[in-house]
Amino acid sequence: MTDHRDDIDVIDSIQADDDAPTVWRKLGEGHVLRNLYPDGQRPLEPDIGLVDELVRTLDARLPLGVVMSVCVEAATALPLLLETARHSPVAAELGDAVARGQRLASVATTDVGLAGSALDAMNTSLTHEDDGGSVLRGAKEWITGALHASHIIVLTKDRPERGILGFSWSLVPVERDGMTRWPSTTSFPGSGLGDMSFDDVAIATDEIIGRRGRGLLDLALLVANERLVMSIWARALGRRVLVDTIEYLAGRSTGHAKLWDNPAIRARVAECVVDWRQLDALCRNEVVSPGDPRSRMVLKVAAAGTVRRIVGTCTDLRGAEPLRDGGLAELGAEAAMFGILGGTSGALLAGIADAATELLADRT
Repeated sequence: MTDHRDDIDVIDSIQADDDAPTVWRKLGEGHVLRNLYPDGQRPLEPDIGLVDELVRTLDARLPLGVVMSVCVEAATALPLLLETARHSPVAAELGDAVARGQRLASVATTDVGLAGSALDAMNTSLTHEDDGGSVLRGAKEWITGALHASHIIVLTKDRPERGILGFSWSLVPVERDGMTRWPSTTSFPGSGLGDMSFDDVAIATDEIIGRRGRGLLDLALLVANERLVMSIWARALGRRVLVDTIEYLAGRSTGHAKLWDNPAIRARVAECVVDWRQLDALCRNEVVSPGDPRSRMVLKVAAAGTVRRIVGTCTDLRGAEPLRDGGLAELGAEAAMFGILGGTSGALLAGIADAATELLADRT
């Protein structure tokens, strides 16, 4: 087992008022970001033990939006740059800076006006010019970290006649002529969620990173990483909410007893504990058999449902207290993103149904 004591010391230096770029800089300078992806491991899979240490501390200290920004960038932009660095000097240079905490990059995949799963209908495209350069046109939305990033990694329809092998990545500095970005929402403060438009943006040949045409194949690996990291975070958040709620109920008087003494309340909390232990078991299974995309779909759907039930139940049990600023009612609205990031739960359930026979296969 890898010794993460130095990484834990770095993670412990994160303060409650740190914003996402500050957290990223601390993690990079302390080598935590690079240690998330051990050398020589292909495809790039995060170190689950280190992810767990990281998200437990971030969740305990920081607003949800800041945690979301760090988790998504660590699960997507960082491994994409490290992987494409093998084929692209431009990606290698930026990937090194991102891993050191000196730069931030965001991955843009969802076209404005399209469902995130409708990649075949993507309109964001590259037009190749006679001089060897290319022009990027289109728009993307719901880009985590876009408002903090120095570079955007854009999934584009490069050679549409090739179908699934017609998508590539374009690496674009945010100050490039023709690039415009704006906030997606006022929700999730600190996340840097943004939309972007690309109006005749010039793209050099070496800014088309990785192996051309493999964009969707790369994306499948990134999404699997994102589902894993977000699920481990969901486990940490669910545990935190349950522990806090039990402490609250144990200290809240009804005049002649404590709320925790009520059998009906205890039963509802116990059901949440069972839910949490099931999610915990699924997360632990990823250590034993990592990387199965079908299992990652199951994990992600389970994580979203578990968080929703735990936060909803604990909100019900705490009376008016969750309505305070920063309370559980606010967290419940924000935690809906666990059912969206990495693919909506509804879309993933369709994939799980397709793989039902394999998922139910006897493994003894």
